[in-house]
Amino acid sequence: MVDRQGVIRVHPQLGRVVVTKAMLPDNVIREEINAYMGLLKRLGNNKLAVTR
Repeated sequence: MVDRQGVIRVHPQLGRVVVTKAMLPDNVIREEINAYMGLLKRLGNNKLAVTR
C-alpha cells in the first residue's frame, strides 16, 4: 500500500523477509568499511600535506 506521501507500507512478516534478503554478509560490510576508511585516511593525509 502506498500513501499520498509515497510511503510504502507492507505487512510486518513481509518486511522481515525483505530485510533478511537485502542484508549483506558481514565480510562484505567489513570490506566496504575498510575501503572507506582507507580513502578517508588518504584524503586526510593529502589535506595535511596541503596545509603545511
